[in-house]
Amino acid sequence: MDGANKASTVDAPGSAPSSDQGEVARIVQAHAGDLRRFLASRVQDPSERDEILQESFLRLTAYRSSTALENPKAFLFRIAENLMRDRRRRARTRHQDRHDPIEDHELADPGPEPDVVVQHREALARARAAILALDEPMRTAFVMSRYREMSYAEIAVAMKISVKTVEKYVSLALAQLRRAVGSDRSDASLRGEDRS
Repeated sequence: MDGANKASTVDAPGSAPSSDQGEVARIVQAHAGDLRRFLASRVQDPSERDEILQESFLRLTAYRSSTALENPKAFLFRIAENLMRDRRRRARTRHQDRHDPIEDHELADPGPEPDVVVQHREALARARAAILALDEPMRTAFVMSRYREMSYAEIAVAMKISVKTVEKYVSLALAQLRRAVGSDRSDASLRGEDRS
């Protein structure tokens, strides 16, 4: 077929279907139900069945335009079988049977909400500022007690003061810090446990 004849068989948009397209339409009408049942017996996913059905007819249309078919039904079913085989092969190589659809899983962040993190950071900043605002001996006793986890006796020896004075400094420091930071999270913040 030369270029002039080939161009004349191509339909313009909106024109009547050519004889090849009419033949394909008759094949589709005659065999769509059979092919749909054939696919239903072999493919579980309805959307995949519809895709294979549509692709089979598209390939038949493309092939039909270049070659006459002796048995279009057999050819159509062969196309569908080949498409199913290709999809199974592709699924095996991509291990699709081992994939879980992402829609089936809740993808929540296990961490705290962002506003909670901000609140904790602000409380921690207030606690640090309040600790730095303490008088020197009170701050030293408090830091040794809460951060270095020293006993009151060890602090007393290190600071060269009595254990009672250490108790007084730590007690006063806690009271001032609770007032400065607020009592809702002060104990954890004052111990430095808030790491967010």
